[in-house]
Amino acid sequence: MGWTKPDQAVLNLREMYETVLYPKYEYDLITNIDLGYVHDVKVLGKVIMEDKVILIDRSIAPPNHHPQFIFTMGHEFGHSVLHPGERETFRCTQPMIVSPNQNDYLEVQANAFSENLLMPDHLVQYRFLYCYRPTRPFVYIGRRDYWFTAEDVSGMCQ
Repeated sequence: MGWTKPDQAVLNLREMYETVLYPKYEYDLITNIDLGYVHDVKVLGKVIMEDKVILIDRSIAPPNHHPQFIFTMGHEFGHSVLHPGERETFRCTQPMIVSPNQNDYLEVQANAFSENLLMPDHLVQYRFLYCYRPTRPFVYIGRRDYWFTAEDVSGMCQ
């Protein structure tokens, strides 16, 4: 996307879907459906490869303002771009999407795709340095069992 002003960078996944993903990969996006449960765990996203459709559960889709929506959308985009021909269907629950202990390499790849799409390393580092102004070096040691939501960071650093 060519980020040139990190302090003003905003990614609109709906626009990315309409201008990049749909024209190139032709996957339909449906966000007004109940995807149900698998083993008593809510399904948040699903990709049906043969039908070329990405489904996002309506419980997290707009207008609900659920923080999981954007990451799930990026995750499912990741499956559609990275994994054609790997499986017929990807059915993703919250534990599959947010767990740092995921063993399924296809889910790990889809998570990494979404992470890098939504939070490129250089922008995260820039924002961290700008907001917190650390006085000594810091090292990122990998994913953990925590994340920030919009409510956590709103107003944190202007």
